[in-house]
Amino acid sequence: MSASRVVRYALVPVQLLLLILFNVLLTLVSFMPHWMEEDLRKAILPFLPVGSKSDVTFYGVVDHRYFWPRMMTMFEITLREIMMTAEEGCKAPNTRLLRLSDGSECRILDLAKPARPLFMSGLEKFRQLTECFSEVADFVTIYINEAHPTDGWAIKGTVEIAKHKSLDERVSAAKKMLELQSVGSAVLIDPLSDESRKAYNATLERLYIIMDGVIVYKGAQGPYGYKMSEVEAWLKKYKGE
Repeated sequence: MSASRVVRYALVPVQLLLLILFNVLLTLVSFMPHWMEEDLRKAILPFLPVGSKSDVTFYGVVDHRYFWPRMMTMFEITLREIMMTAEEGCKAPNTRLLRLSDGSECRILDLAKPARPLFMSGLEKFRQLTECFSEVADFVTIYINEAHPTDGWAIKGTVEIAKHKSLDERVSAAKKMLELQSVGSAVLIDPLSDESRKAYNATLERLYIIMDGVIVYKGAQGPYGYKMSEVEAWLKKYKGE
């Protein structure tokens, strides 16, 4: 067991306690008078990640009706961070996936080419990168489980998709995502076993770069750790700009 994994195990009790306190705080916010809630929203707005700066997202996140779904999502993310097998500098887990285009089975590393980085992304925000660096890197989007399903930690105003109960439902959801916004890369589907999501702890979203079968960049947990600027800096350095 690596030293970093031992440290992560040791910090679990502290992380879980902080998660409980944070979730309770979010719930208390939803019971504030509207004018106080609005002042708080304006105060934290500059610190929200790109794509989460809307009233809909803010009020959806603090909604007290989703206390337990929100708590369970946070718990799972924390525990998966310990159990995940994807580590920077180590061999990339070669998880099983399905191609959205034809439903055929493949592995993540099937898309990687020798001496050429493979950039693994969440669902959006990287079309410009694909245009700027397509000559030196390959890009792929992996569609995993729904982050905010209607029958889970739902957020009003987002695309209404329930938890995937079958592979067909997940494929349909991925196609719906593409109808709303083209991602500019190959799209792969994580099977219902969630093999890739678990190995790479990609809930809610995450960025990776794989080079010759080794993880050379491992982004932090999204949405706050979803930093395209870091990926762009890595690609520019690799390209020699």
